[in-house]
Amino acid sequence: MAPADVPPPLHPNTPSGPPPMDPPPLDHQPPLDPPPLGGPPPMPAPSPMPTPPAMPTPPPMPASAPSTVHFGCPSCGGGMVWSGRVGGLLCPSCGSTKPIERDPTKPAERDLEATLSAPPPATATEPSAPDRELVCPNCNGAIGLVGTLTATRCPFCATPVQRSDVRDAPDRQPVDGVVPFGIDQAQAKSLVEGWISERWFAPNAFKKYSSTGSFNPVYLPFFTFDAQTVSDYTGERGVTHTRTVGSGENQHTETYTVWHYTEGTVEVPFDDVAVGATTSLDPQRMAQLEPWPTQDAVTFKGEYLAGAVSRSYDLDLPDCYGQARQRMTTEIEQCVRQDIGGDQQRIHRLDTAWHQQTFRHLLLPLFLLVVMFHQKPFQVYVNGVTGEVHGQRPYSWIKITLASLAAAIVIAVSLALWFSQRSNQ
Repeated sequence: MAPADVPPPLHPNTPSGPPPMDPPPLDHQPPLDPPPLGGPPPMPAPSPMPTPPAMPTPPPMPASAPSTVHFGCPSCGGGMVWSGRVGGLLCPSCGSTKPIERDPTKPAERDLEATLSAPPPATATEPSAPDRELVCPNCNGAIGLVGTLTATRCPFCATPVQRSDVRDAPDRQPVDGVVPFGIDQAQAKSLVEGWISERWFAPNAFKKYSSTGSFNPVYLPFFTFDAQTVSDYTGERGVTHTRTVGSGENQHTETYTVWHYTEGTVEVPFDDVAVGATTSLDPQRMAQLEPWPTQDAVTFKGEYLAGAVSRSYDLDLPDCYGQARQRMTTEIEQCVRQDIGGDQQRIHRLDTAWHQQTFRHLLLPLFLLVVMFHQKPFQVYVNGVTGEVHGQRPYSWIKITLASLAAAIVIAVSLALWFSQRSNQ
Protein backbone atom coordinates (compact mmCIF):
# COMPACT_ATOMS: atom_id res chain seq x y z
CA MET A 1 0.00 0.00 0.00
CA ALA A 2 1.31 3.51 -0.80
CA PRO A 3 2.38 5.62 2.17
CA ALA A 4 -0.16 8.25 1.23
CA ASP A 5 -2.89 5.67 1.66
CA VAL A 6 -1.95 4.81 5.28
CA PRO A 7 -4.57 6.29 7.64
CA PRO A 8 -3.29 8.60 10.33
CA PRO A 9 -2.91 7.05 13.79
CA LEU A 10 -5.74 7.32 16.20
CA HIS A 11 -5.55 9.93 18.90
CA PRO A 12 -5.07 8.34 22.31
CA ASN A 13 -8.28 9.88 23.58
CA THR A 14 -10.30 9.00 20.52
CA PRO A 15 -12.81 6.19 21.14
CA SER A 16 -12.19 3.09 19.16
CA GLY A 17 -15.89 2.75 18.27
CA PRO A 18 -17.97 4.89 15.97
CA PRO A 19 -18.52 8.56 16.85
CA PRO A 20 -21.50 9.30 19.13
CA MET A 21 -24.74 10.35 17.52
CA ASP A 22 -26.19 13.81 18.06
CA PRO A 23 -28.58 13.73 21.02
CA PRO A 24 -32.21 14.15 20.18
CA PRO A 25 -34.16 17.18 21.39
CA LEU A 26 -34.85 17.22 25.09
CA ASP A 27 -38.57 17.45 24.52
CA HIS A 28 -38.53 14.24 22.53
CA GLN A 29 -36.85 11.75 24.87
CA PRO A 30 -34.11 11.70 27.44
CA PRO A 31 -30.63 11.30 26.04
CA LEU A 32 -29.10 7.89 25.90
CA ASP A 33 -26.12 7.08 27.98
CA PRO A 34 -22.99 7.37 25.91
CA PRO A 35 -21.58 4.11 24.73
CA PRO A 36 -18.66 2.79 26.64
CA LEU A 37 -15.24 3.14 25.15
CA GLY A 38 -14.02 0.26 23.06
CA GLY A 39 -17.27 -1.08 21.51
CA PRO A 40 -20.85 -0.59 20.45
CA PRO A 41 -23.66 -0.06 22.96
CA PRO A 42 -24.75 -3.24 24.77
CA MET A 43 -27.72 -5.18 23.42
CA PRO A 44 -30.78 -5.31 25.66
CA ALA A 45 -30.97 -8.44 27.80
CA PRO A 46 -33.20 -11.12 26.24
CA SER A 47 -36.44 -11.96 27.98
CA PRO A 48 -36.18 -15.11 30.09
CA MET A 49 -37.34 -18.34 28.43
CA PRO A 50 -40.29 -20.08 30.10
CA THR A 51 -39.28 -22.97 32.31
CA PRO A 52 -40.36 -26.28 30.72
CA PRO A 53 -42.54 -28.54 32.88
CA ALA A 54 -40.58 -31.01 34.93
CA MET A 55 -40.51 -34.51 33.50
CA PRO A 56 -41.87 -37.19 35.88
CA THR A 57 -39.11 -39.00 37.67
CA PRO A 58 -39.30 -42.75 37.02
CA PRO A 59 -39.75 -44.77 40.18
CA PRO A 60 -36.50 -46.25 41.41
CA MET A 61 -35.97 -49.90 40.73
CA PRO A 62 -36.36 -51.94 43.91
CA ALA A 63 -33.15 -53.16 45.42
CA SER A 64 -34.46 -56.70 45.17
CA ALA A 65 -35.34 -56.54 41.45
CA PRO A 66 -34.57 -59.94 39.97
CA SER A 67 -31.83 -60.55 37.46
CA THR A 68 -31.54 -63.27 34.84
CA VAL A 69 -30.19 -66.72 35.65
CA HIS A 70 -28.78 -68.76 32.78
CA PHE A 71 -26.65 -71.92 32.69
CA GLY A 72 -24.29 -71.81 29.72
CA CYS A 73 -22.56 -74.85 28.29
CA PRO A 74 -18.77 -74.75 29.06
CA SER A 75 -18.06 -76.43 25.71
CA CYS A 76 -20.14 -74.52 23.14
CA GLY A 77 -21.81 -71.73 25.12
CA GLY A 78 -25.33 -73.00 24.43
CA GLY A 79 -28.05 -73.07 27.06
CA MET A 80 -28.00 -76.19 29.23
CA VAL A 81 -31.19 -77.85 30.47
CA TRP A 82 -31.99 -80.28 33.23
CA SER A 83 -32.32 -83.87 32.01
CA GLY A 84 -34.02 -86.51 34.10
CA ARG A 85 -32.36 -89.22 32.03
CA VAL A 86 -28.87 -87.82 32.65
CA GLY A 87 -29.58 -86.70 36.21
CA GLY A 88 -27.85 -83.38 35.57
CA LEU A 89 -27.52 -80.58 33.06
CA LEU A 90 -27.43 -81.46 29.36
CA CYS A 91 -26.52 -79.27 26.39
CA PRO A 92 -28.95 -79.99 23.52
CA SER A 93 -26.49 -78.42 21.07
CA CYS A 94 -23.33 -80.46 21.65
CA GLY A 95 -24.46 -83.18 24.07
CA SER A 96 -22.17 -82.10 26.90
CA THR A 97 -23.31 -82.93 30.41
CA LYS A 98 -22.65 -81.41 33.78
CA PRO A 99 -23.46 -83.21 37.04
CA ILE A 100 -25.24 -81.36 39.83
CA GLU A 101 -24.08 -81.86 43.38
CA ARG A 102 -27.20 -82.33 45.46
CA ASP A 103 -27.51 -80.86 48.89
CA PRO A 104 -27.60 -83.85 51.28
CA THR A 105 -30.00 -82.09 53.64
CA LYS A 106 -33.69 -82.55 52.97
CA PRO A 107 -35.97 -79.53 52.68
CA ALA A 108 -36.96 -78.62 56.22
CA GLU A 109 -40.53 -78.71 57.47
CA ARG A 110 -41.80 -75.32 58.67
CA ASP A 111 -44.17 -74.68 61.54
CA LEU A 112 -47.65 -74.16 60.10
CA GLU A 113 -49.35 -72.43 63.02
CA ALA A 114 -46.47 -69.94 63.46
CA THR A 115 -46.52 -69.10 59.75
CA LEU A 116 -50.29 -68.66 59.61
CA SER A 117 -50.28 -66.40 62.68
CA ALA A 118 -47.43 -64.24 61.33
CA PRO A 119 -48.16 -61.27 59.03
CA PRO A 120 -48.40 -62.47 55.41
CA PRO A 121 -45.73 -61.42 52.91
CA ALA A 122 -46.36 -58.01 51.38
CA THR A 123 -48.76 -58.19 48.43
CA ALA A 124 -48.89 -61.95 48.90
CA THR A 125 -51.76 -62.27 46.45
CA GLU A 126 -49.87 -60.47 43.67
CA PRO A 127 -47.36 -62.15 41.37
CA SER A 128 -43.76 -61.72 42.39
CA ALA A 129 -42.53 -59.48 39.59
CA PRO A 130 -40.91 -56.18 40.60
CA ASP A 131 -40.11 -55.35 36.98
CA ARG A 132 -41.84 -58.21 35.08
CA GLU A 133 -39.08 -58.22 32.50
CA LEU A 134 -35.75 -60.00 32.15
CA VAL A 135 -32.97 -59.54 29.64
CA CYS A 136 -31.82 -62.62 27.74
CA PRO A 137 -28.08 -63.17 28.37
CA ASN A 138 -27.69 -64.66 24.89
CA CYS A 139 -29.44 -62.18 22.55
CA ASN A 140 -30.25 -59.28 24.93
CA GLY A 141 -33.93 -59.65 24.05
CA ALA A 142 -36.55 -58.47 26.53
CA ILE A 143 -38.47 -61.35 28.12
CA GLY A 144 -41.79 -60.38 29.65
CA LEU A 145 -42.86 -62.36 32.69
CA VAL A 146 -46.65 -62.45 32.81
CA GLY A 147 -48.54 -63.32 35.96
CA THR A 148 -46.76 -65.91 38.11
CA LEU A 149 -44.23 -67.02 35.47
CA THR A 150 -40.74 -67.39 36.97
CA ALA A 151 -38.82 -69.52 34.43
CA THR A 152 -39.23 -69.85 30.69
CA ARG A 153 -37.38 -69.71 27.37
CA CYS A 154 -36.41 -66.57 25.49
CA PRO A 155 -39.00 -66.07 22.70
CA PHE A 156 -36.23 -64.82 20.36
CA CYS A 157 -33.51 -67.46 20.73
CA ALA A 158 -35.09 -70.20 22.94
CA THR A 159 -32.42 -69.79 25.63
CA PRO A 160 -33.62 -71.16 29.00
CA VAL A 161 -33.78 -68.35 31.56
CA GLN A 162 -35.24 -67.85 35.00
CA ARG A 163 -35.62 -65.19 37.63
CA SER A 164 -32.90 -64.97 40.25
CA ASP A 165 -35.47 -64.82 43.07
CA VAL A 166 -37.48 -67.95 42.26
CA ARG A 167 -36.67 -69.35 45.67
CA ASP A 168 -36.88 -66.30 47.90
CA ALA A 169 -38.95 -63.58 46.24
CA PRO A 170 -39.78 -60.92 48.85
CA ASP A 171 -43.55 -61.19 48.40
CA ARG A 172 -43.78 -64.99 48.25
CA GLN A 173 -43.53 -67.88 50.64
CA PRO A 174 -39.99 -69.21 50.09
CA VAL A 175 -39.56 -72.37 48.05
CA ASP A 176 -38.36 -75.13 50.36
CA GLY A 177 -37.50 -77.76 47.78
CA VAL A 178 -38.01 -79.25 44.36
CA VAL A 179 -38.66 -82.75 43.05
CA PRO A 180 -36.49 -82.95 39.90
CA PHE A 181 -37.73 -84.51 36.69
CA GLY A 182 -37.03 -88.24 36.66
CA ILE A 183 -37.85 -88.77 32.96
CA ASP A 184 -36.86 -86.66 29.97
CA GLN A 185 -39.02 -85.15 27.26
CA ALA A 186 -38.47 -88.00 24.79
CA GLN A 187 -39.68 -90.56 27.34
CA ALA A 188 -42.67 -88.40 28.21
CA LYS A 189 -43.62 -88.06 24.53
CA SER A 190 -43.50 -91.82 24.13
CA LEU A 191 -45.84 -92.23 27.12
CA VAL A 192 -48.26 -89.66 25.69
CA GLU A 193 -48.26 -91.37 22.30
CA GLY A 194 -49.17 -94.65 23.97
CA TRP A 195 -51.94 -92.96 25.93
CA ILE A 196 -53.39 -91.26 22.85
CA SER A 197 -53.20 -94.43 20.73
CA GLU A 198 -55.51 -96.13 23.25
CA ARG A 199 -58.13 -93.41 22.85
CA TRP A 200 -60.03 -95.21 20.09
CA PHE A 201 -62.71 -92.58 19.63
CA ALA A 202 -60.34 -89.60 19.51
CA PRO A 203 -60.21 -87.77 16.16
CA ASN A 204 -57.21 -88.57 13.98
CA ALA A 205 -56.26 -84.90 13.88
CA PHE A 206 -55.96 -84.89 17.68
CA LYS A 207 -53.44 -87.72 17.49
CA LYS A 208 -51.14 -85.52 15.40
CA TYR A 209 -50.32 -83.47 18.44
CA SER A 210 -46.63 -83.30 17.51
CA SER A 211 -47.52 -80.79 14.79
CA THR A 212 -50.60 -79.17 16.36
CA GLY A 213 -49.79 -78.85 20.06
CA SER A 214 -47.17 -77.66 22.53
CA PHE A 215 -45.36 -80.02 24.86
CA ASN A 216 -43.36 -78.53 27.72
CA PRO A 217 -41.78 -79.53 31.02
CA VAL A 218 -43.39 -77.49 33.79
CA TYR A 219 -42.70 -77.08 37.50
CA LEU A 220 -45.89 -76.43 39.44
CA PRO A 221 -46.13 -75.00 42.98
CA PHE A 222 -47.50 -77.25 45.72
CA PHE A 223 -47.90 -76.94 49.46
CA THR A 224 -47.54 -80.19 51.41
CA PHE A 225 -48.85 -80.61 54.95
CA ASP A 226 -48.03 -82.91 57.87
CA ALA A 227 -50.02 -83.42 61.03
CA GLN A 228 -50.50 -85.76 63.98
CA THR A 229 -54.19 -86.09 64.91
CA VAL A 230 -56.00 -87.64 67.86
CA SER A 231 -59.79 -88.00 67.54
CA ASP A 232 -62.30 -88.93 70.23
CA TYR A 233 -65.69 -90.08 69.05
CA THR A 234 -69.01 -91.50 70.13
CA GLY A 235 -71.38 -93.32 67.83
CA GLU A 236 -73.26 -96.50 67.03
CA ARG A 237 -72.33 -99.70 65.28
CA GLY A 238 -75.06 -101.29 63.19
CA VAL A 239 -75.08 -105.06 62.64
CA THR A 240 -77.35 -106.37 59.91
CA HIS A 241 -79.41 -109.55 60.53
CA THR A 242 -81.97 -111.49 58.52
CA ARG A 243 -85.00 -113.43 59.66
CA THR A 244 -87.86 -115.33 58.12
CA VAL A 245 -91.34 -114.06 58.86
CA GLY A 246 -94.82 -115.07 57.83
CA SER A 247 -96.05 -118.44 56.68
CA GLY A 248 -97.29 -120.06 53.55
CA GLU A 249 -97.44 -117.77 50.57
CA ASN A 250 -96.72 -114.81 52.83
CA GLN A 251 -93.46 -116.25 54.15
CA HIS A 252 -90.46 -114.09 53.29
CA THR A 253 -87.07 -112.98 54.55
CA GLU A 254 -86.56 -109.53 55.94
CA THR A 255 -83.41 -107.62 56.91
CA TYR A 256 -83.06 -105.55 60.04
CA THR A 257 -80.23 -103.73 61.84
CA VAL A 258 -79.33 -103.85 65.52
CA TRP A 259 -77.52 -100.75 66.77
CA HIS A 260 -74.94 -100.77 69.57
CA TYR A 261 -73.50 -97.71 71.31
CA THR A 262 -69.75 -97.30 70.92
CA GLU A 263 -67.01 -94.79 71.63
CA GLY A 264 -63.27 -94.68 71.09
CA THR A 265 -60.12 -92.83 70.07
CA VAL A 266 -58.22 -92.99 66.80
CA GLU A 267 -54.81 -91.56 65.95
CA VAL A 268 -54.21 -90.71 62.30
CA PRO A 269 -50.83 -89.34 61.14
CA PHE A 270 -50.54 -87.38 57.88
CA ASP A 271 -47.39 -86.94 55.85
CA ASP A 272 -47.03 -84.69 52.80
CA VAL A 273 -50.66 -84.13 51.90
CA ALA A 274 -50.00 -82.32 48.61
CA VAL A 275 -52.26 -79.51 47.42
CA GLY A 276 -51.68 -77.81 44.07
CA ALA A 277 -51.35 -74.04 44.38
CA THR A 278 -52.23 -73.16 40.79
CA THR A 279 -55.61 -72.36 39.25
CA SER A 280 -54.64 -72.89 35.62
CA LEU A 281 -54.95 -76.70 35.61
CA ASP A 282 -57.83 -79.06 36.31
CA PRO A 283 -57.55 -80.12 39.98
CA GLN A 284 -59.33 -83.43 39.33
CA ARG A 285 -56.84 -84.34 36.60
CA MET A 286 -53.99 -83.29 38.84
CA ALA A 287 -55.30 -85.52 41.62
CA GLN A 288 -55.17 -88.48 39.23
CA LEU A 289 -51.40 -88.04 38.96
CA GLU A 290 -50.93 -88.77 42.67
CA PRO A 291 -49.10 -89.96 44.60
CA TRP A 292 -46.32 -87.45 44.07
CA PRO A 293 -42.91 -88.71 45.22
CA THR A 294 -42.42 -85.84 47.66
CA GLN A 295 -39.98 -87.99 49.62
CA ASP A 296 -37.55 -87.36 46.74
CA ALA A 297 -37.64 -83.58 47.24
CA VAL A 298 -34.22 -81.93 47.39
CA THR A 299 -33.10 -78.50 48.47
CA PHE A 300 -33.81 -75.95 45.76
CA LYS A 301 -31.20 -75.19 43.11
CA GLY A 302 -31.77 -73.15 39.99
CA GLU A 303 -30.20 -75.85 37.82
CA TYR A 304 -33.25 -78.07 38.28
CA LEU A 305 -35.44 -75.47 36.56
CA ALA A 306 -33.14 -75.02 33.54
CA GLY A 307 -35.14 -75.59 30.36
CA ALA A 308 -38.51 -75.87 32.11
CA VAL A 309 -41.39 -73.47 32.59
CA SER A 310 -41.96 -72.56 36.22
CA ARG A 311 -44.70 -70.60 37.95
CA SER A 312 -45.23 -69.28 41.42
CA TYR A 313 -48.44 -70.01 43.30
CA ASP A 314 -51.89 -68.57 42.63
CA LEU A 315 -53.43 -69.96 45.84
CA ASP A 316 -51.67 -68.88 49.00
CA LEU A 317 -50.88 -70.95 52.07
CA PRO A 318 -54.21 -70.46 53.95
CA ASP A 319 -56.21 -71.45 50.85
CA CYS A 320 -54.20 -74.62 50.31
CA TYR A 321 -54.30 -75.49 54.00
CA GLY A 322 -58.09 -75.26 53.92
CA GLN A 323 -58.18 -77.86 51.13
CA ALA A 324 -55.70 -80.10 52.93
CA ARG A 325 -57.63 -79.85 56.20
CA GLN A 326 -60.83 -80.93 54.44
CA ARG A 327 -59.09 -83.94 52.88
CA MET A 328 -57.56 -84.95 56.21
CA THR A 329 -60.89 -84.55 58.01
CA THR A 330 -62.55 -86.84 55.47
CA GLU A 331 -59.86 -89.48 56.00
CA ILE A 332 -60.20 -89.19 59.79
CA GLU A 333 -63.93 -89.86 59.47
CA GLN A 334 -63.24 -92.94 57.36
CA CYS A 335 -60.81 -94.22 60.00
CA VAL A 336 -63.42 -93.64 62.72
CA ARG A 337 -65.99 -95.66 60.76
CA GLN A 338 -63.48 -98.46 60.39
CA ASP A 339 -62.84 -98.35 64.12
CA ILE A 340 -66.56 -98.49 64.87
CA GLY A 341 -66.90 -101.55 62.65
CA GLY A 342 -70.10 -103.39 61.89
CA ASP A 343 -72.14 -103.15 58.73
CA GLN A 344 -73.27 -99.56 59.25
CA GLN A 345 -71.93 -96.71 61.35
CA ARG A 346 -73.36 -93.62 62.97
CA ILE A 347 -71.02 -90.89 64.24
CA HIS A 348 -72.63 -88.67 66.88
CA ARG A 349 -69.56 -86.76 68.09
CA LEU A 350 -66.09 -86.37 66.62
CA ASP A 351 -63.48 -84.14 68.31
CA THR A 352 -60.04 -83.96 66.71
CA ALA A 353 -56.89 -82.48 68.23
CA TRP A 354 -54.24 -81.37 65.71
CA HIS A 355 -50.57 -81.56 66.69
CA GLN A 356 -47.15 -81.02 65.05
CA GLN A 357 -48.58 -79.32 61.97
CA THR A 358 -45.89 -78.45 59.45
CA PHE A 359 -45.73 -77.60 55.76
CA ARG A 360 -43.37 -77.25 52.81
CA HIS A 361 -43.52 -75.22 49.61
CA LEU A 362 -42.37 -77.55 46.82
CA LEU A 363 -42.05 -77.40 43.03
CA LEU A 364 -43.25 -80.65 41.43
CA PRO A 365 -42.47 -81.75 37.83
CA LEU A 366 -45.07 -82.17 35.11
CA PHE A 367 -45.03 -82.54 31.34
CA LEU A 368 -47.94 -80.63 29.87
CA LEU A 369 -49.33 -81.23 26.39
CA VAL A 370 -51.81 -78.65 25.10
CA VAL A 371 -53.56 -79.43 21.81
CA MET A 372 -55.85 -76.90 20.14
CA PHE A 373 -58.69 -78.80 18.47
CA HIS A 374 -61.57 -76.85 16.91
CA GLN A 375 -60.33 -73.74 18.77
CA LYS A 376 -60.60 -75.48 22.13
CA PRO A 377 -57.59 -76.45 24.28
CA PHE A 378 -57.20 -80.02 25.48
CA GLN A 379 -54.61 -80.76 28.16
CA VAL A 380 -52.74 -84.01 28.79
CA TYR A 381 -50.62 -84.32 31.95
CA VAL A 382 -47.62 -86.56 32.59
CA ASN A 383 -46.18 -86.99 36.08
CA GLY A 384 -42.54 -85.97 35.59
CA VAL A 385 -41.26 -88.72 37.90
CA THR A 386 -43.65 -91.68 37.73
CA GLY A 387 -44.78 -91.22 34.10
CA GLU A 388 -48.48 -91.45 35.01
CA VAL A 389 -50.59 -89.98 32.17
CA HIS A 390 -54.05 -88.41 32.45
CA GLY A 391 -55.83 -85.78 30.47
CA GLN A 392 -58.60 -84.59 28.22
CA ARG A 393 -59.38 -85.67 24.70
CA PRO A 394 -62.12 -84.85 22.18
CA TYR A 395 -64.46 -87.47 20.73
CA SER A 396 -64.94 -88.18 17.05
CA TRP A 397 -68.67 -88.54 16.49
CA ILE A 398 -67.95 -90.03 13.08
CA LYS A 399 -66.02 -92.86 14.71
CA ILE A 400 -68.70 -93.32 17.35
CA THR A 401 -71.42 -93.41 14.71
CA LEU A 402 -69.51 -95.90 12.56
CA ALA A 403 -68.83 -98.06 15.60
CA SER A 404 -72.51 -97.96 16.56
CA LEU A 405 -73.53 -98.93 13.02
CA ALA A 406 -71.00 -101.74 12.99
CA ALA A 407 -72.31 -103.00 16.31
CA ALA A 408 -75.90 -102.81 15.04
CA ILE A 409 -74.93 -104.78 11.91
CA VAL A 410 -73.20 -107.44 14.00
CA ILE A 411 -76.26 -107.74 16.25
CA ALA A 412 -78.60 -107.89 13.25
CA VAL A 413 -76.51 -110.60 11.54
CA SER A 414 -76.32 -112.58 14.76
CA LEU A 415 -80.07 -112.41 15.25
CA ALA A 416 -80.67 -113.41 11.61
CA LEU A 417 -78.41 -116.44 11.99
CA TRP A 418 -80.09 -117.38 15.25
CA PHE A 419 -83.59 -117.20 13.75
CA SER A 420 -82.37 -119.10 10.66
CA GLN A 421 -81.04 -121.91 12.84
CA ARG A 422 -84.28 -122.06 14.86
CA SER A 423 -86.39 -122.27 11.70
CA ASN A 424 -84.29 -125.13 10.32
CA GLN A 425 -84.73 -127.21 13.45
